[in-house]
Amino acid sequence: MNKLRISLAAAFVMLVSVMVAQPGGGRGQQMSPEDRAAKQTSSMVGELDLDADQAAKVEEINLRYGKEQQTFREENRGNRETMMAGMKALMEKKDAELKAILTPEQYAKHEKMQAEQRAKMQEGGQGGGRQGGGRQGGGRPDGSN
Repeated sequence: MNKLRISLAAAFVMLVSVMVAQPGGGRGQQMSPEDRAAKQTSSMVGELDLDADQAAKVEEINLRYGKEQQTFREENRGNRETMMAGMKALMEKKDAELKAILTPEQYAKHEKMQAEQRAKMQEGGQGGGRQGGGRQGGGRPDGSN
């Protein structure tokens, strides 16, 4: 029985170490702008039924703004207000470029997807999905944790 526990613990440690070593596998790791752009574009192609020309243009926009966001984050680390304002401005510029490429129906669907994504993020709070004790007021209904 003791050997089984040791074997299971060792397997768990190996699994976790492999997951953390993978790009984007650890919670603290960020995807590269290239990976993020490819993932966003793939999602948009599937959800919005983009043609090849639209897909190429959307990928270029996603990559360009992904790099700008990464640079902006690095330059403004620790300054939350500047970060929020700058990111909002970048997203507005990106959305304006996307609007010029997408059909009105595609853009409306894109906006709906963005709103759903924002709502999902707000539901999860800023605590990385942890339950209780986060800034979003998780924990017990009576206020005790």
